[in-house]
Amino acid sequence: MDKSAQKESLEWIRKESLDPNCVRSLACHGIEEKTEVFKFYKCLTFLWHFNTYPHQSFILLIDEIHRMTKNIQDYLLPYLESEQVMLIGVTTENPIMSIVPAVRSRCQIFEFKALSDQNILTVLKNGDLPSVVRRLREIPYTYIGLANPEQVTQIVVAANQAEKIGMPKATYPLMFATMLMCLSPKSGSFDQVWEQLDQDTQYPGQHPMPRGLRDMHYKHSEEITGGVLIENPFEQPFQIAKQNYMPKGFEGKRYYFAKDNLNEKKLEQQYLKLHKYIYGQDYKK
Repeated sequence: MDKSAQKESLEWIRKESLDPNCVRSLACHGIEEKTEVFKFYKCLTFLWHFNTYPHQSFILLIDEIHRMTKNIQDYLLPYLESEQVMLIGVTTENPIMSIVPAVRSRCQIFEFKALSDQNILTVLKNGDLPSVVRRLREIPYTYIGLANPEQVTQIVVAANQAEKIGMPKATYPLMFATMLMCLSPKSGSFDQVWEQLDQDTQYPGQHPMPRGLRDMHYKHSEEITGGVLIENPFEQPFQIAKQNYMPKGFEGKRYYFAKDNLNEKKLEQQYLKLHKYIYGQDYKK
């Protein structure tokens, strides 16, 4: 089961089975620096001393717990041992490899498996059409994407129509959308681009934006940020301004690499030509 489906399932279980007043949620995304460790520790301490429910246990939900370093995971131990905090960690990685043994031994592991065709039919028969439609709106962008943008639009339109029609006739646009997804070439390039962007933007202070792209809407902004007006692309040939658009240190860095399908190969050529036109050279190897 993919990440978003796991989260939706777990969130439903949490809402249905727990008192919302005693749930506190914490999203963890790449906590590594000492300042982030301190913030995380303060958050746990806040839960420990939460005055509103001094005699009540708490649920600590940590999304993407595998992103936490081993040292930070160790901070959880006294709270787990005290039994005032019950940990729910969500991960798409192997918990045997990504969670420290001391924490893992105090937890029970549940694996969310992909739904079978029979499971999906059961969901539809039980009337959970909105959940299916929501997934059909998201999946095409994630897995098809640039490989076949036209079919992405067709799938989303079919999903919207299914929601308007309602069951049982909604099965036809749902079948149409599902078959298109199965037959379409797949991409997945968005995930690779996003992972690289997420990594490169961890320390924005080290990579300031070009002066022309900095905020200049307030008085004295040019003196404070060093910003200047960018060239108007609509006054340039082909409506493209030949100026730097990349943060410091990332000039000439390539983020998009096409997958092996016809449409992306065409887009890749356009991508490479555009870069060479703006910067006067090819991407760095």
